Amino acid sequence: MTPPGLRPLPDDGVEASGTADLSSQRDPFGSISLCILCNCMVKYNRGAVFDALADDTRRRILDLLRTGERSAGEVAESFDISRPAVSRHLRKLRKAGLVERRTEAQWRIYRLNPAALREVDRWMEKYRVFWAARMHDLKRHVEESP
Repeated sequence: MTPPGLRPLPDDGVEASGTADLSSQRDPFGSISLCILCNCMVKYNRGAVFDALADDTRRRILDLLRTGERSAGEVAESFDISRPAVSRHLRKLRKAGLVERRTEAQWRIYRLNPAALREVDRWMEKYRVFWAARMHDLKRHVEESP
């Protein structure tokens, strides 16, 4: 149940639990400012994250952003596809929570969001143990073979 004066958080591809205070107030000059207070724990939608990671171009965009922030134009220059296609890939990554975007004048600046990748890492941890054991078995087999 949502407490009085608070509204549930919107669904933007990132699953969240909690509420946000979306109250507005007037400043001394008469303009209205929006005050957003958020008390929530963000949980990334694994389906959206893995769907975004399934595409090779999007994985390459993440590799590019791993080295630092880039404008949408700089990202687009690194690929042999149209700018609108790169924009669609960036939107998909942003909705999955894998990248964050900020606006600086007329530029859209993108950067990697490591929090979403931590979710993927946590999920994969149980499989890492499986593969480590298999690699150990393979190593032992190769060493024992003539």
